[in-house]
Amino acid sequence: MLDWMKNEGGGSGEPMRDPAAAKKLLAEMCDADPLIALNDLRGWLESLAQSTAPDARARVEIFALAQEAGQRHADALLAQFFAPPVQAQRGREANWIALVDYLKALSQGLAAAAHGPLGPAAAARALNATRMLAKAHLLRYLAVPAAAWKLAYSVHAQAEQAGCADTPVRLHAAQHLASSATQELLRLLMLQAGAPEMLAPAEIEIADRVCEQVGAEFTLRPPRVLDNVFCFDPAGERPPVRTETRPPGLASDARCFGAGAGLDALHRLYKQLAPGREERPFGKDIAPHAQISAVQHLLGFWSAKHPYKEPVRTPADGELQVVHGYAQVWRQLSHAGVGARELSLVEDGDGDGAPQPPETWRLRNSGGNELGADVPKGALEWVRCGEVIGLLAPGEQAWWPAIIRSVHADPDRALHVTLYVLSRAPRAVQLQARIERGEEAVYSGEAARQFEFNQVRAIIVSEGASGSHAANMLLAPEGWKEGRVYELSAGGATRNLRGLQMLRRRDDYVRATFEWSAGAS
Repeated sequence: MLDWMKNEGGGSGEPMRDPAAAKKLLAEMCDADPLIALNDLRGWLESLAQSTAPDARARVEIFALAQEAGQRHADALLAQFFAPPVQAQRGREANWIALVDYLKALSQGLAAAAHGPLGPAAAARALNATRMLAKAHLLRYLAVPAAAWKLAYSVHAQAEQAGCADTPVRLHAAQHLASSATQELLRLLMLQAGAPEMLAPAEIEIADRVCEQVGAEFTLRPPRVLDNVFCFDPAGERPPVRTETRPPGLASDARCFGAGAGLDALHRLYKQLAPGREERPFGKDIAPHAQISAVQHLLGFWSAKHPYKEPVRTPADGELQVVHGYAQVWRQLSHAGVGARELSLVEDGDGDGAPQPPETWRLRNSGGNELGADVPKGALEWVRCGEVIGLLAPGEQAWWPAIIRSVHADPDRALHVTLYVLSRAPRAVQLQARIERGEEAVYSGEAARQFEFNQVRAIIVSEGASGSHAANMLLAPEGWKEGRVYELSAGGATRNLRGLQMLRRRDDYVRATFEWSAGAS
């Protein structure tokens, strides 16, 4: 395709000779395979960046056309990383490399043009492309490259010196609202400030869409005014940090920033996401529970008070045995003799598939209820923040349920995770969901018990006896209903519990609070 572009461009062998020719050629790439299209666009952009023709104004226009043409292809490849994996790792790796190489060429080319006659538009577009580049790394739990931060800071500083950092520009022809270099920088900074290493990929995508929607309300303070939640060194190449934890030696002209009025706007959007409402402000392609979870996370991590205090860690060694997925975790806990085997447990071959052979992870440290571990590359396809796992720690006889709290990846794709142990004395139980009013016409409560209808597998992680933590449990999403009463039979006695509030929802489990109730509702 590059040869074809050169032939179309004519003359000196440049890929394009003017914006009109570029627009015509790019329109014909709309239906191309995203991987091929981005590889070709990257080659073209690199060739254009190295040439001296056309003039600066035309070059910016051509880069802008390439950015708009590549957007749909970039979005298609990005979607493969926030959706459950459907391709072999090799194919995903090739897609990711093509995406990153294209975004590097785009952001660098636009940054080089930001000092020209179309400086405001080039600067805003360069920062927009840099945020896309950052998101591509964050979706794979990789650190955003230092070169990307250096480029973003320098492009914005250059725009401020030219007096055009706040000049409104339209980044895409279809957009009605304008942006600016400052707004695009803040969207990038706030995406990083939202602790994406503690989000699932789909939630990272929602966090980025939140930045798009409320980014006009974010606040950037003047140099040396350290009165906001986050800060960064505009002459450096490091990501932003919380102002309260800024490292020693931070430049005296550090810049502070924060969500500003965007936090209030996010609170209003959060109300639209209440269960039972049809509004989906961040798109219909991502599950409602992922949208709710992401917004809850941002409301906490963008606030002035840090919602997470990392416990003191001590080095540890040994191997963890790990199974994942709620059904497999319940199976492992119930068959491993953790707690009483309540009711009659369904035998293997009950529809959950074969028992999962445990993976071996390397334990690195521990502190409080958290464990740090290294993940083998075989787990790369499924490891996500928020996933529930069952683990057997060194020297322990009982399996524990845990949540993947955070993930960090090395450049060689090695993963390091923080695990939050939900309970060291869980109870894998089988509950009988009470027949509610209106359901009697289908079958009676007695029939449900006799034929094992309405049975719900649950893991009780806290019974609330100490009073310090509310009683809570895990169960499959289809078994959860707020206010529903469940029966638990053990040792010839039956106890009732009532579901109270859903704390967290994932694809395959719900974590919810409950209370023990003495009699029928």
